[in-house]
Amino acid sequence: MYYMPGHTFLKYGFKKLITRKNIIIPYITVDGSPILSSAIRTTYGYDLKGNPIKVKKYASNNQCLQTVQYEYDWLNRIVSRIEPDQQQGIAKTTRYTYSWAYNLAKEIISKNGDGILNHLDCFGRVITCQNTKGDGSEIEEFRYDANNNVIYTAGPYGVISYSYNDLDRLINATYQYKNCPQVIIGYGYDKVGNRTDMTRFLGGLGEHLLEMDYTYDFANRLTSATNSLFGTVDYTYDKASNRKTMTYPNKVAKITYDYDSKNRIINITYKDKNGATISLVNYDYYNNGNRASMSNELGTSNYEYDGLDQITKVITPRWGTHSYEYDDLGNRILYSSTELGIYGETVFIGSSEGKLFSLNRKTGTKGWEYIAKGTIHSTPAAGNGIVCFGCSDGYFYALNISDGSLKWKYYIGNSINSSPAISGTNVYPRLA
Repeated sequence: MYYMPGHTFLKYGFKKLITRKNIIIPYITVDGSPILSSAIRTTYGYDLKGNPIKVKKYASNNQCLQTVQYEYDWLNRIVSRIEPDQQQGIAKTTRYTYSWAYNLAKEIISKNGDGILNHLDCFGRVITCQNTKGDGSEIEEFRYDANNNVIYTAGPYGVISYSYNDLDRLINATYQYKNCPQVIIGYGYDKVGNRTDMTRFLGGLGEHLLEMDYTYDFANRLTSATNSLFGTVDYTYDKASNRKTMTYPNKVAKITYDYDSKNRIINITYKDKNGATISLVNYDYYNNGNRASMSNELGTSNYEYDGLDQITKVITPRWGTHSYEYDDLGNRILYSSTELGIYGETVFIGSSEGKLFSLNRKTGTKGWEYIAKGTIHSTPAAGNGIVCFGCSDGYFYALNISDGSLKWKYYIGNSINSSPAISGTNVYPRLA
């Protein structure tokens, strides 16, 4: 993936698996040429069964940086993985062996003998797991009931035990970690299997630490969740079982959801305890159900699709434009992103010295610079002939894109470390 302030490009290539040809992922610049300084090209090779057998990474000068190879048995289970070790020039080989009756790896051994040894019972369940070079203190143990539920795990960390009811629903989990007090978590259910409560106790002391209670309506929809420390969250639903409202504890805030005739969400409204709207999010759709737009206080994001309903473009007010391309089989072959800090052929970059630079995005040639009175941490936003940015001096600046002259500035009083947003004729500064 190629990245510069303002643009990200990732290109994919695909071949039929049965050809044994390589899949090549080239990393390109915005004008389609290879990256010279930080190019990484990855190739993938496959066997006749479609198993990946070789992955290679190359630098821009075609020097091979890394090779990872895989081998498989006749059941297509991986039996070896050869990859570079942390020590340069040394290959690390990891080998896998399996129980005769099950696909779960019995041994995973690296070149120096380090590895994992799993012991399986007659049902193929792991009963012990240990390091092949360990002294036994690192062994993890697992036990099961007749219904294959895990009832006991133990290891260097301590012991955890589980118990279930007649319907195999977890009712107790007891945690006894080393050098820690015992903690017991209990669960309760109603007749149809909905969880009705969760209670946590501090083991030997019997201290009640936390409780969660849940209630449901006749349709088994969650209507309230009560935390013993923080209060109750309430939920309501419409006739189609879409969530209609969610109210926070002590009614400090409320979220309302609206839907169209096809049960697609069209509005989400956030209100405070006084009923004042904090935020409003709107959604529109095409006739085929694809999302067409999403609007909030930062502006409107628009979505575009091809004839196969594959997303081709997302245009956002804050994070730029994201574009996608596909091959005839529907595989994504290109992703590109135009993010904040770029306008046409110009990239805008701030510095810790309080300078904002205007650079040509292809040549890197400096156009102009503006000196503010503080550090510029955020990425600028550009649009409608102006470039905006926040500064640690408490001012929010707007400059003319053409020459970098100050158009206006507004004193907010706090350091501004987050990127702003431009939507239409409005500018939205954001405090860190």
